[in-house]
Amino acid sequence: GSPRVVIIGAGIVVTPHVVLLVDDQEFVIAPIAHALKSAGYDVQMAPDGLGALDILSRQPVSVVV
Repeated sequence: GSPRVVIIGAGIVVTPHVVLLVDDQEFVIAPIAHALKSAGYDVQMAPDGLGALDILSRQPVSVVV
């Protein structure tokens, strides 16, 4: 899929895909998060399944890793 497009007034804003990374060891997902952010993705991180569910309850994501 492509990024979401949001129309605000007269302007069009393209929002990046949201990637949710889940792992209990931040050193595992930190380099992945950095690479994805550098590529223009909106990255969310959670330390466990409960944290991931909390994020998912507040915002839609494109993919969970």
